[in-house]
Amino acid sequence: MSKRVNFDRTINGVDYLVNTKTGKKRIYSNNRKFLHVSDDPSDLVGDFVGMKPVPTLNDLFGFSTLSDFLDFLSDIYVNDLGFSKEVFDANKKKDPPILEPLYKQWYQTRDASWLYNLKDYAFETLNCNLYVTIKLHSDGKTDKFATIKNILAHLEMLDYDNRESFNVLDLCSGMGLTTLMIAKRFPNAKVYYNELNPASRTIFTKLLKKSDLSNVIILNSEEIADENLEIDVITACEAVEHIPSGVQGVGAPFPWLDKFLDKMPAGGHLLYETMWNSEWNNGKTLGHFRTYNFDGNVVNGHPTKGGKVFHPEFQKSLLNRKIKRVDGKTSLGHNGLKWGFRGGPKVYKKTV
Repeated sequence: MSKRVNFDRTINGVDYLVNTKTGKKRIYSNNRKFLHVSDDPSDLVGDFVGMKPVPTLNDLFGFSTLSDFLDFLSDIYVNDLGFSKEVFDANKKKDPPILEPLYKQWYQTRDASWLYNLKDYAFETLNCNLYVTIKLHSDGKTDKFATIKNILAHLEMLDYDNRESFNVLDLCSGMGLTTLMIAKRFPNAKVYYNELNPASRTIFTKLLKKSDLSNVIILNSEEIADENLEIDVITACEAVEHIPSGVQGVGAPFPWLDKFLDKMPAGGHLLYETMWNSEWNNGKTLGHFRTYNFDGNVVNGHPTKGGKVFHPEFQKSLLNRKIKRVDGKTSLGHNGLKWGFRGGPKVYKKTV
């Protein structure tokens, strides 16, 4: 176990976090709400230490541990999806072995309609929700660097608590823990759940009932039927990289994403995160492509950079739609603040 080296210190009446080994100081601001990356209060906010609490499994469902939650999921997988208890227990962990036979067929066909209709894909969404986007600890709490923690922090910094009401669309949400956590944290929001995989949708309906939340709407299809509905926030965690084009083996986030961005008014926000490079990192990735079409610009994965070449092109396409980055050092910022938390998602604002 590493020895602690960072301690709070008050120097000449100013609060800092000081690394006692290196002497580096990071300044707090706004009554210790924000922790900056240096001793300059105008520098990037690196941590939102004063954010409101992230909902826990106990807050959502009354489960005090991850183990209790997994027992509840086990009942759903057995009674509603038809898996055996033994299969669930063998695959409730990170990188479930039931997915192993799927990788080769996915790489050979890149057939999204086959993949997203598989019952076994429910274990991919379990893996992604519990161990990637939410990063649940054994006590039912979320990891400090989890994507969902940053989503909630971003929305708080963007003043969504102060709105009387707003609408959130959670794209490709899988079993929907992100949907439920956003809805729990922001009772002034209506949160729309979007997911194609039938098994994952079944799990979500059970979780929604257990949560007793009343501000969640399950979309019956990808389309938002209400022509007058405006979506103030779109969250897309591990979503945009999964969209096929009309060409086998080529992905295309647009124009699929445009169906939802067109519902966003000026001032609305897109929060997006994806592991473009995951297939190059571990060779076990479902639903990703090695080539993407961004508005007619076909981009192949790079021999040495892998999938890291995709994000810049995706961001260019957003910029062409007047959707600009909010977080990060070179971004628009918000209310005089620029921030860049460890981990995703990236935040964008529709400017016109």
